[in-house]
Amino acid sequence: GVAADVVEATRTADGTRVAIKVLARRRRRRDAARLQRADSAALAAPESDSERKRQKPPPFREAVRRELLLQRALPFHRHVVQCHEVVLSSATNYVVMEKAEGGTLLDVVRHGTPPEAVARRASAQILDALSFLHARGIVHRDLKLENVLVRDADGPLHVLLCDFGSARFSSTSATNGKAATAHVGTLPYMAPELLRSAQGAAYTKAADVYSLGILLAE
Repeated sequence: GVAADVVEATRTADGTRVAIKVLARRRRRRDAARLQRADSAALAAPESDSERKRQKPPPFREAVRRELLLQRALPFHRHVVQCHEVVLSSATNYVVMEKAEGGTLLDVVRHGTPPEAVARRASAQILDALSFLHARGIVHRDLKLENVLVRDADGPLHVLLCDFGSARFSSTSATNGKAATAHVGTLPYMAPELLRSAQGAAYTKAADVYSLGILLAE
């Protein structure tokens, strides 16, 4: 997704603890350059190789807007991080989201290999979230340990799929008429067919499942 700072806050209306993704205007040029360099920066899907060479990643604000509109359009799901509110201004952009108290799955793995029962529970919940997205024609395109949050610091493991900056429709969309074909994602998690195709292979549900397999192997 789009690079940002994340801070904790309390919603004064009801005392709910939330996470706020802060996207400052002054960072856009730096982040735009990062988007151009990184594999995960190819957020637009060109129609041809010549168009790919001419096409630049969308502006920072547009990348944020697309991520938020997609996530906001999703109905609630217990294993997808919830987006509460979006504020886009001329100076600073804020995204108010559900706060996960337990960090990410990467944090869990860094503390040692989790028991098999925990790994099974995590895999079942991630599959549930992917099934939810795929049933709506959406592919995540950047599934990895860092993009799976742990909701609670204690108690039974409950994970939340997050970071929809690279998510797109897996087939031709009614909004733009293009399928998800750009090279995006994190290299070690990308399916081989995506790397073999210089033209940009269509990113299907199967590529998300491949990424999940790599995640579980870790």
